[in-house]
Amino acid sequence: GDFNCKINSLAYKHLISEGGMDARMAARNERDFINTWHEYPVLDKEKALYTKTYSPVGCHLDAIDHLILFGHEELAVDCFKVLTSDDILLSSDHCPIYFDAEFI
Repeated sequence: GDFNCKINSLAYKHLISEGGMDARMAARNERDFINTWHEYPVLDKEKALYTKTYSPVGCHLDAIDHLILFGHEELAVDCFKVLTSDDILLSSDHCPIYFDAEFI
């Protein structure tokens, strides 16, 4: 989820050292290697509308949102995705992330 820390942080490294696996790295087929946060959209106060969105800039090394899996040996992770539609970019400065997996 919303860690607010990058993969080189102590918190992330601790979770991995304790047996966790980043769902992005566990994905066997598809994985997005993009950043997970972006600048807030621009608000036109007169119209009370957001007029411009910003997409994430950078790669997964800049990401501050992660899904760490414990018990990953029992999962076949198919994909890891970062959602970036305009509606999503308007709703937060973080992009939702998810993975698809099945138990094995």
